[in-house]
Amino acid sequence: RMWPALAVAARAHGIATPTLASVRLSNRRLVSPRFAAASASAARSNSNSSSDQITDDELKGASVAVRLASHVYKVGDIEPWVRREGFTLMAEGETNCTRWYICDKRAGEATTHRWLIVRGAAWNNEKVDRVRLSTQIGKAWPSPLHEGKGAPPVVVHTGVKEMADEFWPDVSPWITSTPDGARLCFAGHSLGGSMAMLLMAWSKLRLRVDARAMDPCWTFGSPPVLASDGWEMRKRRGADVSESVARAAADGGDWVGELMRGVGVGNDATVEPGADAGEGPGASTAGGSTETGSTSRGEAREDALRVAGFDSDSVRAFVLSNDPVPRMWLPPPPPPP
Repeated sequence: RMWPALAVAARAHGIATPTLASVRLSNRRLVSPRFAAASASAARSNSNSSSDQITDDELKGASVAVRLASHVYKVGDIEPWVRREGFTLMAEGETNCTRWYICDKRAGEATTHRWLIVRGAAWNNEKVDRVRLSTQIGKAWPSPLHEGKGAPPVVVHTGVKEMADEFWPDVSPWITSTPDGARLCFAGHSLGGSMAMLLMAWSKLRLRVDARAMDPCWTFGSPPVLASDGWEMRKRRGADVSESVARAAADGGDWVGELMRGVGVGNDATVEPGADAGEGPGASTAGGSTETGSTSRGEAREDALRVAGFDSDSVRAFVLSNDPVPRMWLPPPPPPP
């Protein structure tokens, strides 16, 4: 599953690889709109270009991310590998389900980037508790991404959240101590990419890190684990509707019109992102899809990111079109009409 990302790294360094038409870098449903726009622009500017191509800057970013994400799978000391890439290893750790490390990119004495890398499921690693890892993957029911006043209505795969929470106390001080002016970066392969995405979200929600100080999170063959909480959004919208109807009625206004707009009837009706998902068919799930399959997987994740206060392209997801891992927690797509 690392092949598409490795192809990116090779291309960024001028190494010839098969065309992206034959080795797809990304699934159209999971790739961000920014990727799609870059691909369309490249195709228009070069008649020999594949529609799967992305910008040079994004290729270079993916090249760095995939190399760093691969080193966390090394057995033993990873410091020489990180140093070979021109980075300084700052911290590392391991649980019985995953491994992580933090490294800095420096220009002279100044730190320009701080990277947080998380490993995916390494089933053949003797330090991994395979029973617990399997149990965590099976905990697919949704939990709140963040709790407390003002928490966004976003849910996350419970097992993945618990695995990331286990090493969060170790990595959070490094996030808050990121030097001024340095970019905060997250990356991971497979399950590691899913946890890296949670670390990015928690940096903003738990630590109040400005999202503008973070680069997009790079994931490679990672299952989607975020979704907007349609039921919670519907409850909140219902409370707002009740208040507006009561106010209109007390003022002698058009309370019927307020009620119709609130339930989505009429020309002035507005629906928030994700608000169409609630109880019954179409309800959002922690896997990032809908029961009817009417919302694409990438759109569901991007919707959850928007609700959480991020741009829709805050995650750059690379995946092979036939990779089962990113779809392991998703229902099958609806049959063709």
